[in-house]
Amino acid sequence: ARPAVVVTSRALAAGLPPVAAPVVLADGDGLGAVPQRAGVAVGSGGNGRAVTPRPGRAAYVIYTSGSTGTPKGAVITHGGLANYVAWCRRAYPEVAQTGLLHAPVSFDAWVTVLFGGLASGGRVVAGGLDDGLAGLLGGVGLALLKITPSHLPVRAGVGEDAPSGRVMAGGEAGPGPRLAGWPRGYP
Repeated sequence: ARPAVVVTSRALAAGLPPVAAPVVLADGDGLGAVPQRAGVAVGSGGNGRAVTPRPGRAAYVIYTSGSTGTPKGAVITHGGLANYVAWCRRAYPEVAQTGLLHAPVSFDAWVTVLFGGLASGGRVVAGGLDDGLAGLLGGVGLALLKITPSHLPVRAGVGEDAPSGRVMAGGEAGPGPRLAGWPRGYP
């Protein structure tokens, strides 16, 4: 993938293969804690020159098996990302409110909530579905939740006391038995 920078945790950094990019420890002494490597500067794309985002240039690469079962890199361009975020702002006005960022960046569900929310002036709350969704929802007034159909039973178990908001479910098949009993009334 030839990344320009690698963002990881201190615990996972030791297991990284050798990379020719700076490594940012997200749980270190702030995001400025970048071990310097010869000839590579943050934001330089690895060649010492500043990288200017352009519509056709890669914004990120996400690895997916898609329908084949074989991992492959899918390049998301700046233009494609900008178009998607603009569409999200129109299709899901809730992104301008509060969304839950629970998915890792290796799963593209984070794009809608993070970039859609930030581009709309919304509030993005980082947390986990398994950290007690009812308490998290009740504490922040959640307006947008993007989950897979496998997570629908988790959301259904939250109860009537949790604020209702838009629930987006996708990214995998949603067979009938998994959706049986899903509460009515959610947009």
